Formats: sequence, C-alpha cells, structure tokens
Amino acid sequence: MELREIVARAMRETAIDNGEGDQYCLLDLLGFSGENQAHIVVNALANAAIDAMWPVMREMCAGVADAQAADASETGNASRGAAAQEIAENIRSLEQPK
Repeated sequence: MELREIVARAMRETAIDNGEGDQYCLLDLLGFSGENQAHIVVNALANAAIDAMWPVMREMCAGVADAQAADASETGNASRGAAAQEIAENIRSLEQPK
C-alpha cells in the first residue's frame, strides 16, 4: 500500500470529535452527494498533507541518522559512523512520493 493510500484511509476512518462529545468520520462531515466525490476530496487532503510534511519527515529521519553518526564518532566507531552518514545522505536524496 502506498503512503498516500495509507494517509487517505486514516483520514477517512479516523473519528473526529466535534467538541460536544459526538464523533464522526471525515466522510460523514463532508457535504457531498456521492461517495466518489468525498473520496476525491479525502485523497486531495491526503496529498496536500503529504506534500506539506514530506520535507519535515525526510529531515527528521535524516537527523536521526546524523545523530547516530555523531554518536559513533564520539565512541570511535568509524565504520558505524560512516554507514550512518551514508544513510542520512540517502534519506536526504529521496524523492517526494508522487
């Protein structure tokens, strides 16, 4: 399953609290006549969320690898540090999913 499908499914199925104790699914709250239109809107929302978050997610993952490289350097494990640095560079080079 693709990332966009996972996010869209979560958006469709996640319960939303209206602040008054009632819970609804996003599809219940959309005022479209027809499930296909609602799915198009949810997919567009999922795409927008991924597009907005992709640089942040990529940098967070690369940051973890950078931290592992720094830790390895401090403990004198050069091969582990080099591997972690290569992982960080590979993560930063990842293309955004289409």
